Amino acid sequence: MSCCKILVALLILLLQSFAIPILTEATKTVSLPFANTNEDKVRCVKRERDALLTFKQSLTDPSGRLASWVGKECCTWKDIYCDIQTGNVIRLDLNDRSNNCDWKKMDSLSTSNSSCLGGKISHALLELHYLEYL
Repeated sequence: MSCCKILVALLILLLQSFAIPILTEATKTVSLPFANTNEDKVRCVKRERDALLTFKQSLTDPSGRLASWVGKECCTWKDIYCDIQTGNVIRLDLNDRSNNCDWKKMDSLSTSNSSCLGGKISHALLELHYLEYL
């Protein structure tokens, strides 16, 4: 019987020694694949930042919704989400949450007091190879 107690004690010690790495790996897996934060490990990919800036230039932005799109760290820009590990842009969420985008008719927009983005969709978006959501 004492042999079984020793084996159980060794098994418990063995499992405890693996608990920390398992929990660390599980945390990596469970975390969201994108972030809009200042975390040190998130770095904007230059090619993708340039593509976003080119895309911004092709748009009209009467309410300044894209005003945060300045500087080198595009992963901190409003409505841009990057993969935490690679820094690649994986989500570009330009939905109008203000409900201030008024439609006069089906084919024309009212630009007065509007937060509607307009313009042309630039081919620069094709540089966002890891984009999963637009």
